[in-house]
Amino acid sequence: MNVFAYRKNPTDITFVVQNITTRWINIFNNPVGPGAYIDLMKIRGISEEEIKSSLIKGELYHKFRTKSIKAFQSNVNLMSFDPVFTGFLNRNGITNGTGNPFEQSGAVSGTYACSTNVNVNDVVYLTSSDYVDQAYAFEPFAQPVIGVVQSKPSLTQAVVMYYGELTGQSGLITTATYYLDVIPGKYSATPPSNPGNIVQKLGFAKDATTLVLLIDRDFVVL
Repeated sequence: MNVFAYRKNPTDITFVVQNITTRWINIFNNPVGPGAYIDLMKIRGISEEEIKSSLIKGELYHKFRTKSIKAFQSNVNLMSFDPVFTGFLNRNGITNGTGNPFEQSGAVSGTYACSTNVNVNDVVYLTSSDYVDQAYAFEPFAQPVIGVVQSKPSLTQAVVMYYGELTGQSGLITTATYYLDVIPGKYSATPPSNPGNIVQKLGFAKDATTLVLLIDRDFVVL
C-alpha cells in the first residue's frame, strides 16, 4: 500500500474495502494485498463525488462486479442512487448511507425460524425458505453458511448476522481467520482437513471478543 498517497480525512468520512482475491490488486493506483483493507477516502485526491462516480461506471463498479473487492465500512452518502443500483450496492456490502433497512453500525442481519437446538453464536445455513439450522463442515448439504446467530427472540426464532462485528465472543485469536468447524454450529481458527470436509471462511478476529463476519458463500470440498 502506498502510504505516501494518504492524507488526513478531516470529515471522518470512510469508504473501506477489502481485496477478496488471492492476488495483489490496484485500487485508485494504490496496491492492496490479498485480504487487505484500504480506506479509499484517505487516498490523496479522492472525494465523495469521485467514489460515487466510480461506483456508477468506473473502477469500483468493475471491481465489485468481478468480485475483486467487498465493502467493509462506509458512511458516504449514497441516498441519491435509484433502488436498483442501491440493491447492487447492498449486495456488495455497502449498507450504510443507502437507506438499507438493516443499516445499524455497519452490520447486516435478518430474522429466521429455527429449531430449538439452535443457540446464540451458532453458525447456521438456510435449510428452506426463512428457516435456518446449525451448519457443519463434514456434510455438503449443510452448506453454505449464511451467518451467525446474534440473538434469539424466542425458542424458534433467530436473528442471524450476515456481515459486521459480532461481539460477545471469547478466546478468539486476534487477526486469525475463522472457519466453519466440523462440530455443528461451531467455528474454529483451524480449517477442516479430512477428505470430504468443507472449508468455508467466516471472517477474522478483531480482538479476543469480536469476530468480524465477512462470509462468502463460496466453499471448498476437500
